[in-house]
Amino acid sequence: MRHHAATVHKILCLCLLALAVLVPGTARADRPANVLINIVEDQSQTLNTDFLKESEMKIGRELVKMGMEVKTSDDLGSHPRLNTKVISGALKGDVPALRKAAAVLNAAYILNGKAKTRINSEEAAGVKLNKAVTVFAYKVIHTATGKTLDMDSPSYISVNQSGEAAQKSTYDKLAADITNRIKETVPPQLSSAEQKKLNQYASSFTPKPSRPATATTPPKPSAPTPSASSGSPVVAQAAPKAAGEPEIVILNPPVARGFKPVCYEKPLKIEGMAIDPDGIAEIRINGQMVAYDSKGHFSHSVELKDGENQFLVMARNQSNKIIKKVFSVDLEKDTAPPLVVLTSPETTRGFKVMLEPEIKTSLIKGRVEDDNPISYLKINDETVALTKDGQFEHETNIPDQGKISIKAEDIYGNQTTKYLQFSRGKITDEPAVLSSGRKPILWGLSIGVSKYNSTTLDLKYADQDALLLKKFFTDQAGSSFAEVHFKTIVNKEVTRESIISNISGHLGKAAPDDIVFLSIAGHGIKHRQSGSYYFLPSDADSDNLLSRGLRMSDFEESIKILSQNVEKIIVAIDSCHSGALQVGMRGAGESEDLSEAIRAAQGLYIISASKAGELSMESDKFELYPNFTGHGVFTYTLVQAMMGKADYDKDNYVSLNEMFQFVSRQVPRLTNGQQHPYFKVDGTELPLVMVK
Repeated sequence: MRHHAATVHKILCLCLLALAVLVPGTARADRPANVLINIVEDQSQTLNTDFLKESEMKIGRELVKMGMEVKTSDDLGSHPRLNTKVISGALKGDVPALRKAAAVLNAAYILNGKAKTRINSEEAAGVKLNKAVTVFAYKVIHTATGKTLDMDSPSYISVNQSGEAAQKSTYDKLAADITNRIKETVPPQLSSAEQKKLNQYASSFTPKPSRPATATTPPKPSAPTPSASSGSPVVAQAAPKAAGEPEIVILNPPVARGFKPVCYEKPLKIEGMAIDPDGIAEIRINGQMVAYDSKGHFSHSVELKDGENQFLVMARNQSNKIIKKVFSVDLEKDTAPPLVVLTSPETTRGFKVMLEPEIKTSLIKGRVEDDNPISYLKINDETVALTKDGQFEHETNIPDQGKISIKAEDIYGNQTTKYLQFSRGKITDEPAVLSSGRKPILWGLSIGVSKYNSTTLDLKYADQDALLLKKFFTDQAGSSFAEVHFKTIVNKEVTRESIISNISGHLGKAAPDDIVFLSIAGHGIKHRQSGSYYFLPSDADSDNLLSRGLRMSDFEESIKILSQNVEKIIVAIDSCHSGALQVGMRGAGESEDLSEAIRAAQGLYIISASKAGELSMESDKFELYPNFTGHGVFTYTLVQAMMGKADYDKDNYVSLNEMFQFVSRQVPRLTNGQQHPYFKVDGTELPLVMVK
């Protein structure tokens, strides 16, 4: 009896297992949730419809990163079980049609949204701007029940001289915000119970095929049918997709109508899906076979060349049919200089090499790092050979002045110069001290304006940047500096008079051996008639620009006077002129012209957030300390560098050159190549802060 009962038990288990396989939604493990994203236009005054598609793709990419599955409006017109009426209604945002389409596409959730954009011209500080306001009315819908899980109508605002740029910025904000809202509303995994509900809803209606084949209207073959023995594949033409034909979806880079992705780094990972009910036989990218999983997901790394890069993605199904997708990616020219890291000789007293009097030569060892090939490396103008991995070794005579220059340039003309200083006498392990044996004193002034009389010009984090710099340098008292005297003026405190008086008054107290650090963050414009560049204090506007705006020639004069009494001055500029004005962002000012005008001053180090004409980004994603809600990417990376990330030679000190190298590499990466810091150095290498 015991044996008979065990046999019956086994049979029952096998039957239940078979039912679990045959019945959808029964005893299945959770699977990724599938979301259908459909964004349509809602009577916009002037709307670039490519932004709608781009927003769908950006939201979809972020959800895919979470492990979810995604369908977009592009998928609505390509499924054989969706008829024309359902497709037309779904693309217009009709909820019943979208539910049917989502069920056929196995999407348990729907994001259904309508975007409306208005662009109006405004004038602020004498500059004509375009203000874009995008309103996005949306619902997140449960496909099986039709229940609304979330709904809202948020607005996104951006200002720019270019109406299209302002509009694009609102859609970038829309995509980021709605992605976060979906993450909070839709579970990343779909339970077996939810899948069962979706299957039951799908079975409650029978959608008619979009292109039924009849005896009187046979479909035209896209190519001559090969013989069974030939094995030649049938290549799909541009005709509408038929049942059993593969579909290719590119997830990265985001490819949409009229939109060519731009990359700023050579390595690119192409990600996507090849979908076919008959199963995928192979996937190729530019003729190279690529791996894919059981769901058709594929990922393939490539190296981009400069300029336009074209890619052909081909998928073949088990029925030997092929479909192709072609897209292009632009690689922008690299502007980051090479990084020179010295490994020998070891430095002491900060960045000086101590030698006995009789030593006349030195063996220089190190490496050069860059994403691109190096054109040359020169030590004291003598060309030095590099190994394949960028290593070098060179013995050179030590000049009488005790300074050796090391220059490296990549194939794009980006150049780095590093100086190695020598001194003769007794070697000491005490770094970064003055000749008197004490650590330097730092005098600092940080200026940041986020709140203006004209709210159109308001920024978010310029004042936070100023406060962050004060916190960082104040914490360096006793380690990097013997004393720190740091002052901050922000928002309403920032006037033309307060800037000038604090440069001459507060920073003017510095002694010749002290270090001065001055930063200024906020908006700036060019005067429309004179072309002169002005930094905008909080109380400046178009009516009082001449009397309350800080003309950069006055700023230059203050620095020149200061440099007559102080040998080491560091100036960090994060401002904008009218050609790059945008709310929430800071465009670069004429920093290149400024540095040229005062380049003769000894020991002057100028770093600006971005080159002329570029934007300077700020975001709540850039956060280093609690109680700071966000920062500009420039200040964020500047402080990261000084906290130790730029200590490339691992001597526990970050020099200005190392700091510049770190910022110049990180800022373009964090801004997707939209921002490139600019540096002007008139002085020798300066050890700045000790790594704690």
